Amino acid sequence: MTNQELKALVSKSKLVKTSLVIFLLLFFQPHLLAQLIITGVLDGPRTGGKPKCIELYALEAIEELSIYGVGSVNNGKGVSKKEFTFPEGSLDRGEFIYVSYEAEEFAQFFGFAPEYTGGVASINGDDAIELFEGDSVIDVFGDIYTDGTGEAWEYRDGWVYRREHVTSPSDTFSMDEWELSGVGALDDESNNSLASNPFPLKSFHATLLQSGFTLSTTALVVSESSNSFSVVLDIEPKSDVVLDITSENSAKITLSPQTLTFSQTTWNIPQIVTLNAVDANQVTQITISVDATHSDDSFDDLRDKSVTVTSRESSVQPLFRPFVTEPIIEVEKVEKVEEVEIEEQKESKIEEPNPIENIDTDSLLAMITKLYITTFGRAPEMRGSNYWLYKSKLNLEDIARSFFDQEETQQKYPQGFSDYDFIVSIYNHIYNRDPDQAGGDYWLQELESGNIERPLLILALIRGAKGEDALMLKKQTRVGIDFAKSGSVDLDLAKRVFDEIRYK
Repeated sequence: MTNQELKALVSKSKLVKTSLVIFLLLFFQPHLLAQLIITGVLDGPRTGGKPKCIELYALEAIEELSIYGVGSVNNGKGVSKKEFTFPEGSLDRGEFIYVSYEAEEFAQFFGFAPEYTGGVASINGDDAIELFEGDSVIDVFGDIYTDGTGEAWEYRDGWVYRREHVTSPSDTFSMDEWELSGVGALDDESNNSLASNPFPLKSFHATLLQSGFTLSTTALVVSESSNSFSVVLDIEPKSDVVLDITSENSAKITLSPQTLTFSQTTWNIPQIVTLNAVDANQVTQITISVDATHSDDSFDDLRDKSVTVTSRESSVQPLFRPFVTEPIIEVEKVEKVEEVEIEEQKESKIEEPNPIENIDTDSLLAMITKLYITTFGRAPEMRGSNYWLYKSKLNLEDIARSFFDQEETQQKYPQGFSDYDFIVSIYNHIYNRDPDQAGGDYWLQELESGNIERPLLILALIRGAKGEDALMLKKQTRVGIDFAKSGSVDLDLAKRVFDEIRYK
């Protein structure tokens, strides 16, 4: 066998193994399936039949969007082909995305830009649409073997939209699953919101997708200082949702606020509940329940959720156990003191492991790294990470507050630095973008009213990261931990290490 033949055989073997792994993953992990669904298709009335677009909806949270793609089958040719693969990214449960033929006409018609553009959406109102997971078709609109002209499912200069009784995608087309505007329904319309029969934008809510809310934690320790948790809705409601927050015994634990209200514009912004201990060494249940009288009906039957709160004296801290023994270096020691500590280590002949090694991204180290990224806009140095992990004896909320006692923080956010500028700065550090209007306004009101302090706002944004924001923070956290492990103390480099992620 020649070298070339051997290489070809090895390459083929690797391909077979890779394909087998992908098959096993999909076959034995059915939860990965049926997470995305086609909810709408539009053939617009503007010049050139624009906008032309496909609306899709996340039935469940999608960690990796790039396993999905879409294709269009023109004129009943019956050939399935994935023409567009989504780039790397993630989606929240209940999130909509749009693939448009182009962006300008889409934005003029709908008032916002599509997430994706591509030739796959060059459709004419008689073409079928397919959704792929890997190379398999998992959902379809239209008959791929039939030209839609004159058929019951034709949508020229109009739209089709998924009915809400549908609970999962299907690779078999059924007219019963779709509502159609009728051919020409959008003729002469220039703006969807002003149309007499508008495309029902973002109106799909699958019955499979139960309304709900998520807590940032189900257990907390409160010492002499306050602690907090956050609450956020899982899907966008059709009207306001009001949650009541009650303490099992307000003589032990007090809380603020006692109600949270989520609207259609603030449903995905985490809201903070602050707790204070009245007596030490007590355990209390905090209950979060839906106020059915004042809430979207689809949330009325949700079960209550609870947070178990333990009050302790400050001497009981730290809240988190160290992973290994104390590190050699303490961040606030001068060089001579460090030398003494190192000499003591040598004399005792005890070799300490690197305390940052082998800590996963869900650990306290990851949260401290996120605090560095968000507060300072840089990665942590090893000495700093080790100090907060092992020497400070503080819980996470108090670590966040202590960051604001540091000279670096005071220089970055000097006296007179406005709350709005602070919010913009933090958003850019954590998400690499400016705040959206609703989010910026909400957090500005919370800061100005005194409902939340700046350190706890940072923690709320870290804990509330979703979708692309969560992916951005996750990537930065990994880089930040690697930088800390390197032992570098170059603070300029600690800022530049994120450039490839933020500006690629």
